[in-house]
Formats: sequence, C-alpha cells, structure tokens
Amino acid sequence: MYNTTELANNYVIYIRKSTDEAGKQIMSTDDQLHYCKKMQRELWLNVIDVIEEKKSAKKPRQRPKFESMIERIESWEVDGIIAWHPDRLARNMGDAARIIDFIDDGSIIDLKFYTQQFSKDANGMMLLGLSFVLSKQYSDKLSTDVSRGQDRKHSKGFAIGRVKYGYTFNEKGEYIKSGSWTLFQEAWKWKIAGKHDTEILQIFEESGYTYAPMKGTKQSQNMKMTTQKLWRMFKDSFFYGVMTMRWEEVHLTDLYDFEPMISEEEFMKVENNNKRGKYKKPLKNNKSLWGKVVNIDYPSIEYKPQVISNRINKKYLYYVVNTKHKKRAPDGVNLKAIRAKKIVDAVDVLLKNISDNYCQESYKTYLTKAKGYYDLDLEDRRQRGYRLLRTNRSLQEESNDITLGLISKKDLTKEQKRVWNEEIKILDKRIKENELTMKKLKKEENEILPSFDMFLNTMKSLITSYKTMPWDKKLQIAETLVLNTYIKDWEVVNIELNEPFNDLLDFDNTVWFGM
Repeated sequence: MYNTTELANNYVIYIRKSTDEAGKQIMSTDDQLHYCKKMQRELWLNVIDVIEEKKSAKKPRQRPKFESMIERIESWEVDGIIAWHPDRLARNMGDAARIIDFIDDGSIIDLKFYTQQFSKDANGMMLLGLSFVLSKQYSDKLSTDVSRGQDRKHSKGFAIGRVKYGYTFNEKGEYIKSGSWTLFQEAWKWKIAGKHDTEILQIFEESGYTYAPMKGTKQSQNMKMTTQKLWRMFKDSFFYGVMTMRWEEVHLTDLYDFEPMISEEEFMKVENNNKRGKYKKPLKNNKSLWGKVVNIDYPSIEYKPQVISNRINKKYLYYVVNTKHKKRAPDGVNLKAIRAKKIVDAVDVLLKNISDNYCQESYKTYLTKAKGYYDLDLEDRRQRGYRLLRTNRSLQEESNDITLGLISKKDLTKEQKRVWNEEIKILDKRIKENELTMKKLKKEENEILPSFDMFLNTMKSLITSYKTMPWDKKLQIAETLVLNTYIKDWEVVNIELNEPFNDLLDFDNTVWFGM
C-alpha cells in the first residue's frame, strides 16, 4: 500500500512564488500546495512542515526560508523535500549544486516532484541536474527577454514601470499629461526661481496631492510628496524631454507629440544652482590628496576634509581634527585646521622644482613600471574588443532573423513592418557604434610609450598651465599627484607622490619646504 521507509522519513513541502515577464503567476502557491499535499496523501508521506517562499531563486543564497530549510537538512531534522517542480528549489547552479551534494552525501534521502519522477540513481541524478540546468537557462532567457523588451520600449519612448510625476500614458504607452501636470510645472517654476525644496513641498501639502503606491508593494494607503522625491525629480532630464536608461538617451519630442514640463535651459539652470558653492565629495582612498594629511609631531592623529563657512557665508575647504582625535594630543596643544589651499599651493612649489631635477636614470625607472601598466591596459583593450565583436555577431544574427521574418511572412500589417524595420535600424546603429569603438581600441593598441623629451615637455606644459588654473582644476591635478601631505605648525613641510610620479624624483623633496 505504501513504502514504510518513506513513511519513516521527515519531509517538508517547499513552495515558491514565481512570475513571468508580464507579472502573471506561472503556478500559484495555492496550486503548488494543493498538488504537493495530494502527493503526500497518495504516498503516505510524513510531512512535518510547509515552507512558502516569496524570494527569487535566480541568485544563490538569497532566500532566507530556503537557507533555513538547508540548515534543517544539515542538522538531520529534514530527510526529504516535496515540491511541484525542480525549478521551485533552484534556478541557479549554486543552490542546485548544494541540493545535489546533499543527495550524494546522504543528507537528503529523497525528493518528490509532482511534475516528474525522481530516483536516487545515475539516471535520476542526471535528469535532476538537467532540470536545474534547463531552469537556469529559462531564467536567464527570461531576464534577457525582459531587458530586450524594456530596451525596445525605451527606444520608442514608451513608459516602463512607474510613470513620471505629472504624466500618464495612453494605450500605446506614450507619455501624456495627467491631471496633476500643472501642479508639478508650478513646482518646477518655484525651483527655477531658486526656492528651497521645503518651500516647494508646501504646494503639494496645500493642494492635498497624493498618489497611489505601485502594485505589488506592501503600502496600502496613498503616498505624499517628500523633499527627497522632489530632489530626485529635479535631477531627472525626462521633464525636458530626454529619457535615459542604461546610458542610452532618447528624445521624446522626436518620437511623438510629447509636451515637456520645462525647457532644457531651465533644467540646466536648476542643475547649476544645485552645484553652486559645493565642493567635490572627498574620496575614501589614501592614494589622493584627500587620503592622508599627517601631522609630523602627532602622526597618529587624523585630519579630515570639511567645508567651513565664514561670516558672509563664503565657503572654504579645510582639514580638521575631530573631537575624538583631539583627545589624543597632549594637554595645552591646540591642533588647528589647515586650509586645503595651502596643500594646493605646495603642489605648485613642487611642480616648479621638478623640471630641473629630471634625469635619464629616474626616467628609465619610470619607464619600467609604466610599461607594466601599459601592458595591462593593452590586454584590457583587446578583451574589450573581443567582447564587442561577440556582441556584434549576436546583434547581426538578431537583425538577420528579423529581416528573414519580413521576407517570409506575407500577412504582416504595415504597422508591424514599420516596427520591425525600426528594430533593424536600431540594431544596425548599435553595430556601427560598436565597430567605431573597436577601431578606436585597435588604434590605441599601436600607441607607444612617450619618449623622455615628450614626457618632459608634457610636464613642463603642466607646470606652466598650473599657475593660471582655477581652484577646482588645481585640486584635480593635486588629487592625481599627491599620496600623502605632511604638515608641521599648520604649514606643509613635505609631499609624498603617487606612483609613478615619485619615481621621477631622485632627491629629497623636503628641502623645498624648509625641513
């Protein structure tokens, strides 16, 4: 009537939610549970738990309930798993390999699938592995198809996901004005006039504006505007008619009758207002000007960049010691901040002295190291070229398939033919762009390392131009050259350069700064 061995084993039913590209259930969890319990009743299996997962199985170790089930298998609490299909357990080779390993070492005694038979022998293991491979292939193809569909929609200027503030879309997917369009245009006018986001938010609070949450989220009530959402909106080029996805821009006004909320000039004015008065964010990297400002007398105390405003709100960049590190200093020692301008000016002193101290030996040292960097860069360019070549072959095959469809199918409408021809044009454009990039990479392969005279002339030009550069440009040069800056009594006494620039100096640069 039933297998007593199977009855003695502890099984869990594992069900997992899954959707196709349209967001529609392939097999609902209720249906999966129904068929798994039907199998349990028919085979008299001892089920100790039902596990329902709502996380994707595309990547390994991303499902908390699956990981918990694995731990229960490792602790010998669970002997077998019941599932509707192998793809419920894994759609990636990492989790699939763990399941197969558990079967090999006896941690999993049995698997039961409603859609196919599993046997713990060579043929059964081969079929299980094949099922996992096919599941991964399906998942990868689905991801590719969804991305391709989104790219096609994007190239036509159609809506993808949530619509933009103040807009909705028609039956074709084209963006059109919604009832809140005027409200958001008013918000843009306030921003262009220089109003703060907190002031602009009052427009929405006074109007009582709310919007519905996206489908599939836990949010049940309508949502309100916030300053963070306004900040994101004011950085979105969509509102003057340029939509960007994966670095590809489309101009909506060229595709259909799209009405921008603002002009490009107005958008750029907002962008410039946002950037005004701000300094570049310090890099968390010790191979830059920002990396280390070291006090010679107290090297264990850290200096950090900070923007400080004076009485008339003019901003300056300083390096300061925080309160925590000030406690490390001896009593009575006041660790003052040092202006970044002093470091930039010290780089000016350094550059003035470099030109007289080059020699052939130091250049040879540089050339040896630079050739290593050059060879790595050359290999990287070649690999990029190979990848582009493979991409172009795939694009050409896709273009050929569409062309063949146009020729072979006689019942296509004019609209279908137009859409397919547009697809061919887009593919051909991408192929040509990739070919131009490949030609550029090929040309770069033939570039040679600079001669000593060429390099020396380049550095001399840099020294001359550095004197007249604006502050932000000097800062960029300093970031490239400087590794560490050493200070004493709030003055720069030494600068340590990054590779390979330090190899060009064959003397102690501390003499320049009075040490």
